Amino acid sequence: MGLQNEGIAYEHFEKLGGRRAPVPDSPNTAWRNTGFRGYADYMVTAAFDEGIRRLIILAAAKRTVIMCAEAVWWQCHRSLIADYLKASGMAVWHIIGASKVELHPYTSPAHLIDGRLSYRKEDFQRELPLL
Repeated sequence: MGLQNEGIAYEHFEKLGGRRAPVPDSPNTAWRNTGFRGYADYMVTAAFDEGIRRLIILAAAKRTVIMCAEAVWWQCHRSLIADYLKASGMAVWHIIGASKVELHPYTSPAHLIDGRLSYRKEDFQRELPLL
């Protein structure tokens, strides 16, 4: 019994794949993990923009699931994709088990600055209340 027999379609989104190296002088200094910092750097490229736009169009038309080899979202680049989608006003749910889901909380390095997602360490100070 294949996925199509169950009404499930599969599409590979190569442009949203993980394993990206950070750029020299990466601005995404809030990420200590170099793999996540590299993916954050990739998120400002035209290739990422093309992939994420395609995903958003698909998600607007039908229920959509993003999957990867990593079982838990917080150890995967899906967490950054979820940050992006949440910052864009979309609800993102993580499937934790057969009967458990949780609404995506922003990753700890994520900050919204003037409505834009940022992973810059310097932006932490911009959020502190004035004394």
